[in-house]
Amino acid sequence: MSNVAEEVLNKNTDYATRKLAQDRADYLYWESRKERKMADLEKAVAEKDALIEKLRAEIASLKSNK
Repeated sequence: MSNVAEEVLNKNTDYATRKLAQDRADYLYWESRKERKMADLEKAVAEKDALIEKLRAEIASLKSNK
């Protein structure tokens, strides 16, 4: 009987270890995905800010040419 109990314990331990490893891999995947998305959004915001500044400068130039 103790042999069966040991085997069950080993299988449960293996499962728990695999589950922890999978959970960690999932966490790392989603964190890296989030970081890439944030970088993409920050880049888009910077590009839009640059466009806004360019348009403001053009507007100011047009106003001063009147």
